[in-house]
Amino acid sequence: MTRLIPALVVIATLAGCPLTGPRDDIGRACVVDGPPCAPDHVCLADDGADEGRCAPIVDYGGCEPATYPVQAGLVREEGLDVDEPGELGFLRDVVRVEGDLFIDGPVVGSPLAVGSLCGLSGLQQVTGSLLIAQTDLEALDGLQSLSFVGRGLGVASNARLTDLAGLANLVQVVVPDEAPFEVVIAENRTLPAEAVRAFRAALADRPSIRIHVCGNLVALAENDAASCGPEINRLLRRE
Repeated sequence: MTRLIPALVVIATLAGCPLTGPRDDIGRACVVDGPPCAPDHVCLADDGADEGRCAPIVDYGGCEPATYPVQAGLVREEGLDVDEPGELGFLRDVVRVEGDLFIDGPVVGSPLAVGSLCGLSGLQQVTGSLLIAQTDLEALDGLQSLSFVGRGLGVASNARLTDLAGLANLVQVVVPDEAPFEVVIAENRTLPAEAVRAFRAALADRPSIRIHVCGNLVALAENDAASCGPEINRLLRRE
């Protein structure tokens, strides 16, 4: 299913001077779902806390580190459904997406040729749902700044995915009261068990983020369920 996004999208620029180095925003008070930290930073907070402190990202895994000076980030005041590789360019320098963000191949069995998420290194907040599905991604590097998702997160059916470390800085993932979990890792057939264990360990001090793992072929020992139920299918927009 493809959601049509109007051609006119409002992009707002955050106020502030360019940062000359990674220490410029260290320790600034931040609100997890409020005004973002400077680009290439993350709002670190205790589990369940709304307030924290800005900290620079020092390692983006397979992505190049930030180069300075960097400009104030952008806020995309509308969601985005990425079903063509070039559309990821709409998120360059964006620190906050107000709405849903779907990076999702439109054809089952034909992965979206994304390559990497390095261009999303500034992204800290998605106020709606975040879905990464049916892509050729091997890792989620580039999402290390992401700390807040406002309506559930799903990573599913990425046939080459072997690593989840890019999501290790999540602080809050919000879902409706009736939802049984906040994060779903589903049907990524090459995802190894050690990658799932490392992801659980990274979020172990944030028990408010409940992780459900299902249908991952290689990571059988880490699955909470061998197959994914109808509630997972709804989250992944299959129903």
